[in-house]
Amino acid sequence: MANFELQQKTQNSLASFLAKYERVGKEPYVFAGVRLYPAEVHALEFIWQKKVSFVSELAKETNITRGAASQVTIKLFKKGLLRQTTDPKNKSRKLLKTTPKGEQVCLAHAAHHQERDADFYHFVDSVSDRELESVKLFMQKLNEWIEGYM
Repeated sequence: MANFELQQKTQNSLASFLAKYERVGKEPYVFAGVRLYPAEVHALEFIWQKKVSFVSELAKETNITRGAASQVTIKLFKKGLLRQTTDPKNKSRKLLKTTPKGEQVCLAHAAHHQERDADFYHFVDSVSDRELESVKLFMQKLNEWIEGYM
């Protein structure tokens, strides 16, 4: 069993990380000349990686509401990063696909993380499988705990 002081330090460190993460999530960045918030670029990247998507799929797979998914795709359309076409299998559904400019943004975003996060990726590569299993279990329990508040 972990000692009380270590538990407190861990909780404080996690709380500090979450507060910083929340702040970072509210700051816009510029990728390929386009100003985007993290939620926008991550939605765009999801659609780009899938090649074609739907608003409902974006919502489900990124754990946001359909309304939020719809709002973010509207912003991406206005910025010229997404286009939509009618689904040939279901005329009432719209397919989402990145434009060439949207693809440029996704590539710039990936390059940003490769450069900016190289030290962290190197650290994660150095962690043993046993340590990663402990972190995985911790994160699983953390997710179960927070879901109790939702």
